[in-house]
Amino acid sequence: MKDYYYILGVHSDSNPNEIKKAYRKLSQKFHPDKNGDDDFFAERFKEIQEAYEVLKDDIKRSRYDSLRRAFYFSSRLTPVIEYFKSNRTEILKEEIVTFSWRTKDADSVILNPFGPVSPSGTKKVKIGNANSDYIIVELVAENSISGESVTEKLKIKYNRGTKTSKNNSSKSTIQKKQNSHRKLIFVNAIFKPLIVIAIILLTLYLISLV
Repeated sequence: MKDYYYILGVHSDSNPNEIKKAYRKLSQKFHPDKNGDDDFFAERFKEIQEAYEVLKDDIKRSRYDSLRRAFYFSSRLTPVIEYFKSNRTEILKEEIVTFSWRTKDADSVILNPFGPVSPSGTKKVKIGNANSDYIIVELVAENSISGESVTEKLKIKYNRGTKTSKNNSSKSTIQKKQNSHRKLIFVNAIFKPLIVIAIILLTLYLISLV
Protein backbone atom coordinates (compact mmCIF):
# COMPACT_ATOMS: atom_id res chain seq x y z
CA MET A 1 0.00 0.00 0.00
CA LYS A 2 1.38 3.39 -0.99
CA ASP A 3 1.95 5.90 1.80
CA TYR A 4 0.66 9.15 0.33
CA TYR A 5 1.81 11.16 3.33
CA TYR A 6 5.34 9.86 2.85
CA ILE A 7 5.23 10.61 -0.88
CA LEU A 8 4.30 14.25 -0.23
CA GLY A 9 6.66 14.53 2.75
CA VAL A 10 3.93 15.52 5.22
CA HIS A 11 2.52 14.08 8.44
CA SER A 12 -0.78 12.25 8.73
CA ASP A 13 -2.18 15.17 10.79
CA SER A 14 -1.06 17.86 8.32
CA ASN A 15 -3.77 20.38 7.39
CA PRO A 16 -4.96 21.00 3.79
CA ASN A 17 -2.77 24.08 3.36
CA GLU A 18 0.37 22.16 4.38
CA ILE A 19 -0.53 19.36 1.98
CA LYS A 20 -1.14 21.80 -0.87
CA LYS A 21 2.14 23.61 -0.22
CA ALA A 22 4.09 20.35 -0.21
CA TYR A 23 2.37 19.24 -3.42
CA ARG A 24 3.25 22.44 -5.30
CA LYS A 25 6.86 22.29 -4.24
CA LEU A 26 7.31 18.64 -5.28
CA SER A 27 5.34 18.91 -8.52
CA GLN A 28 7.57 21.75 -9.68
CA LYS A 29 10.70 19.85 -8.74
CA PHE A 30 9.72 16.57 -10.40
CA HIS A 31 7.70 17.83 -13.36
CA PRO A 32 8.81 15.91 -16.51
CA ASP A 33 9.08 19.12 -18.55
CA LYS A 34 11.81 20.33 -16.21
CA ASN A 35 13.69 17.03 -16.24
CA GLY A 36 13.96 16.16 -19.90
CA ASP A 37 11.05 13.70 -19.78
CA ASP A 38 13.19 11.34 -17.69
CA ASP A 39 11.22 8.20 -16.80
CA PHE A 40 12.23 8.36 -13.14
CA PHE A 41 10.92 11.89 -12.69
CA ALA A 42 7.79 11.11 -14.73
CA GLU A 43 6.96 8.18 -12.46
CA ARG A 44 7.65 10.19 -9.34
CA PHE A 45 5.44 13.02 -10.63
CA LYS A 46 2.56 10.57 -11.17
CA GLU A 47 2.86 9.38 -7.56
CA ILE A 48 2.82 12.97 -6.31
CA GLN A 49 -0.29 13.71 -8.38
CA GLU A 50 -2.00 10.54 -7.16
CA ALA A 51 -1.22 11.31 -3.51
CA TYR A 52 -2.48 14.86 -3.75
CA GLU A 53 -5.71 13.86 -5.52
CA VAL A 54 -6.57 11.67 -2.53
CA LEU A 55 -5.36 13.86 0.34
CA LYS A 56 -6.89 17.10 -0.89
CA ASP A 57 -10.39 15.56 -0.81
CA ASP A 58 -11.81 15.15 2.70
CA ILE A 59 -13.91 12.08 1.85
CA LYS A 60 -11.15 10.32 -0.08
CA ARG A 61 -8.64 11.19 2.64
CA SER A 62 -10.86 9.82 5.40
CA ARG A 63 -11.40 6.57 3.49
CA TYR A 64 -7.66 6.32 2.77
CA ASP A 65 -6.77 6.93 6.45
CA SER A 66 -9.02 4.05 7.52
CA LEU A 67 -7.44 1.68 5.02
CA ARG A 68 -3.96 2.88 5.96
CA ARG A 69 -4.54 2.24 9.69
CA ALA A 70 -5.96 -1.21 9.00
CA PHE A 71 -3.02 -2.07 6.75
CA TYR A 72 -0.31 -1.02 9.19
CA PHE A 73 -2.14 -2.60 12.12
CA SER A 74 -2.45 -5.95 10.39
CA SER A 75 1.15 -5.87 9.15
CA ARG A 76 2.32 -5.66 12.76
CA LEU A 77 0.32 -8.77 13.57
CA THR A 78 2.22 -11.12 11.31
CA PRO A 79 3.65 -13.83 13.62
CA VAL A 80 7.38 -14.51 13.58
CA ILE A 81 9.38 -17.48 14.87
CA GLU A 82 12.62 -15.92 16.10
CA TYR A 83 14.17 -19.32 16.81
CA PHE A 84 13.20 -22.98 17.23
CA LYS A 85 15.81 -25.59 18.19
CA SER A 86 16.50 -28.78 20.15
CA ASN A 87 19.47 -29.90 22.23
CA ARG A 88 19.73 -33.18 20.28
CA THR A 89 19.97 -34.05 16.61
CA GLU A 90 19.99 -37.81 17.28
CA ILE A 91 18.25 -39.76 20.04
CA LEU A 92 17.57 -43.27 21.34
CA LYS A 93 14.24 -44.64 22.49
CA GLU A 94 13.20 -43.33 25.92
CA GLU A 95 15.77 -40.54 25.85
CA ILE A 96 14.74 -36.99 26.73
CA VAL A 97 15.10 -34.16 24.23
CA THR A 98 14.65 -30.47 25.10
CA PHE A 99 12.98 -28.09 22.64
CA SER A 100 13.27 -24.32 22.96
CA TRP A 101 11.63 -21.54 20.95
CA ARG A 102 10.66 -17.89 20.89
CA THR A 103 7.94 -16.28 18.79
CA LYS A 104 6.75 -12.73 18.23
CA ASP A 105 3.19 -11.45 17.66
CA ALA A 106 1.73 -14.95 18.07
CA ASP A 107 -1.14 -15.71 20.43
CA SER A 108 -1.49 -19.39 19.55
CA VAL A 109 1.56 -21.67 19.43
CA ILE A 110 1.52 -25.45 18.97
CA LEU A 111 4.45 -27.83 19.25
CA ASN A 112 3.36 -30.75 17.06
CA PRO A 113 2.82 -33.55 17.92
CA PHE A 114 2.97 -32.60 21.62
CA GLY A 115 0.24 -29.94 21.77
CA PRO A 116 -0.20 -26.25 22.67
CA VAL A 117 2.67 -24.37 24.31
CA SER A 118 3.42 -20.80 25.38
CA PRO A 119 4.65 -18.24 22.79
CA SER A 120 8.17 -18.62 24.17
CA GLY A 121 9.71 -21.31 26.35
CA THR A 122 11.20 -24.80 26.59
CA LYS A 123 9.75 -28.29 26.79
CA LYS A 124 11.37 -31.61 27.70
CA VAL A 125 9.94 -34.67 25.97
CA LYS A 126 10.71 -38.36 26.44
CA ILE A 127 10.69 -40.07 23.05
CA GLY A 128 8.96 -43.45 22.94
CA ASN A 129 8.37 -45.70 19.94
CA ALA A 130 8.68 -44.20 16.47
CA ASN A 131 7.64 -45.66 13.13
CA SER A 132 10.50 -44.18 11.10
CA ASP A 133 14.19 -43.39 11.32
CA TYR A 134 13.46 -39.68 11.82
CA ILE A 135 11.13 -37.73 14.10
CA ILE A 136 9.63 -34.54 12.66
CA VAL A 137 8.66 -31.91 15.23
CA GLU A 138 7.09 -28.64 14.07
CA LEU A 139 6.33 -25.34 15.73
CA VAL A 140 3.23 -23.54 14.46
CA ALA A 141 2.78 -19.89 15.48
CA GLU A 142 -0.49 -18.13 14.65
CA ASN A 143 -2.00 -14.71 15.16
CA SER A 144 -5.74 -15.10 15.57
CA ILE A 145 -6.46 -11.45 14.70
CA SER A 146 -4.68 -11.35 11.35
CA GLY A 147 -5.30 -15.06 10.69
CA GLU A 148 -1.69 -15.54 9.60
CA SER A 149 0.56 -18.39 10.71
CA VAL A 150 4.14 -19.56 10.26
CA THR A 151 5.70 -23.00 10.71
CA GLU A 152 9.21 -24.31 11.32
CA LYS A 153 10.28 -27.96 11.48
CA LEU A 154 13.06 -29.91 13.17
CA LYS A 155 14.26 -33.31 11.96
CA ILE A 156 15.78 -35.60 14.61
CA LYS A 157 17.38 -38.96 13.84
CA TYR A 158 15.83 -41.83 15.81
CA ASN A 159 17.85 -44.93 16.78
CA ARG A 160 15.78 -47.91 17.83
CA GLY A 161 18.12 -49.00 20.63
CA THR A 162 17.53 -47.80 24.19
CA LYS A 163 19.69 -46.54 26.99
CA THR A 164 18.40 -49.41 29.10
CA SER A 165 19.46 -52.04 26.59
CA LYS A 166 22.91 -50.49 26.33
CA ASN A 167 23.26 -50.49 30.09
CA ASN A 168 22.02 -54.10 30.29
CA SER A 169 24.49 -55.11 27.60
CA SER A 170 27.30 -53.44 29.52
CA LYS A 171 26.23 -55.08 32.77
CA SER A 172 25.98 -58.46 31.04
CA THR A 173 29.54 -58.16 29.71
CA ILE A 174 30.86 -57.29 33.16
CA GLN A 175 28.94 -60.18 34.70
CA LYS A 176 30.38 -62.62 32.20
CA LYS A 177 33.90 -61.46 32.96
CA GLN A 178 33.29 -61.80 36.67
CA ASN A 179 31.89 -65.35 36.25
CA SER A 180 34.84 -66.35 34.09
CA HIS A 181 37.24 -65.03 36.71
CA ARG A 182 35.46 -66.97 39.46
CA LYS A 183 35.66 -70.19 37.43
CA LEU A 184 39.37 -69.67 36.90
CA ILE A 185 39.90 -69.21 40.64
CA PHE A 186 37.87 -72.34 41.36
CA VAL A 187 39.83 -74.42 38.86
CA ASN A 188 43.14 -73.20 40.25
CA ALA A 189 42.02 -73.98 43.80
CA ILE A 190 41.16 -77.60 42.89
CA PHE A 191 43.82 -78.60 40.42
CA LYS A 192 46.91 -76.89 41.79
CA PRO A 193 47.00 -79.04 45.01
CA LEU A 194 46.36 -82.19 42.95
CA ILE A 195 49.27 -81.40 40.68
CA VAL A 196 51.55 -80.82 43.66
CA ILE A 197 50.50 -84.16 45.22
CA ALA A 198 51.04 -85.98 41.93
CA ILE A 199 54.56 -84.56 41.64
CA ILE A 200 55.38 -85.63 45.20
CA LEU A 201 54.08 -89.17 44.63
CA LEU A 202 56.00 -89.47 41.38
CA THR A 203 59.19 -88.32 43.12
CA LEU A 204 58.76 -90.89 45.92
CA TYR A 205 58.16 -93.64 43.39
CA LEU A 206 61.30 -92.82 41.49
CA ILE A 207 63.33 -92.77 44.74
CA SER A 208 62.01 -96.21 45.70
CA LEU A 209 63.19 -97.64 42.40
CA VAL A 210 66.70 -96.53 43.14
